[in-house]
Amino acid sequence: EMAPLELADGTLIELYEDEDWIGIYRLRPDAEEADGLILPPLPWTFAGAELVASPDEAWVVLWVYSGQSEEAIFLVAVRDELILRYASGYLGGEAGSLGFSPDAKRLAFALPTTCNEWWELWDDGVVLLDEENMPWIHFGQLVLVETETGQATTRLIRVLPPDGWQPEQAAYDPFMRPTFLEDGMLELQMPWGPEQVDPNATSKIDFYL
Repeated sequence: EMAPLELADGTLIELYEDEDWIGIYRLRPDAEEADGLILPPLPWTFAGAELVASPDEAWVVLWVYSGQSEEAIFLVAVRDELILRYASGYLGGEAGSLGFSPDAKRLAFALPTTCNEWWELWDDGVVLLDEENMPWIHFGQLVLVETETGQATTRLIRVLPPDGWQPEQAAYDPFMRPTFLEDGMLELQMPWGPEQVDPNATSKIDFYL
């Protein structure tokens, strides 16, 4: 069972799940009873979950994974009234990671397609071709959410190897750990090292090896 998330003011945020629905409870230090919020149902139960607070603790993300290479996030306002701002539904992938901007106005959710051997399809000879006939690997996706509005942009992350490329097949940390930098860029930890992307763009993200 997941332990409650305790905020700096002593407020406790806790996940509640039943056979038919999931939700979160909030118990404030000066409240006699908890209040709660029922969240949109997922098509099936999940194998694990985590609660993550924004830097200013005005927002909490419930991150869940199905155990079947699917993950989902729910963004909830928790400072005043409990309000669901964004729900992704299950997205295909593994080893997702979250990052808030310092002002908590943006949330990034980076989700690789797999937690190991990201080059596997390429190694197996399954090659994807873009509109210019360039081979590419589907590495994952990046979801960027505006916390105040709930507006979200999902961007495909592609890797484009050079001709004759062969993967090193070395162990790596699968978590991209999105981090908002002071200059406004977003940094992702990729298997070959950190990469920076513009969080204001909406097009697919291409990394050339």
